Amino acid sequence: LNPLNRTACLKMAEVLTAQGKEEEAAACLVNALNRVSCPRLRLALGKAYASLGRYREAIENVHLAISLSPATETGPESDAAQELERIEQLLRGENAEEEEEEEEECEEEEQEECEGEEGED
Repeated sequence: LNPLNRTACLKMAEVLTAQGKEEEAAACLVNALNRVSCPRLRLALGKAYASLGRYREAIENVHLAISLSPATETGPESDAAQELERIEQLLRGENAEEEEEEEEECEEEEQEECEGEEGED
């Protein structure tokens, strides 16, 4: 696969993703992006990272896709803006889940401490 052939790299990443090989898809895109700058490749990498739960890296790459898109090219930029919103929602959801888990752990620890104090009386 010629990493300079953007279309081939995008198709390969799509095939790998469809096969459940998101890590390999991301690696393919990173390899291509090490050789050529392309907003569509950046956007695809952002999507790949999002599917792997690597939301911060996903957001970074989608922002890069937007910044690399020519002002006259609305395709990748509008796709990227939509993808950015989707990833940010996923990240907010993940952060909310982490906070909820931390609160539950604190409540459990407090309950255990209270039970221990009652037994000492």
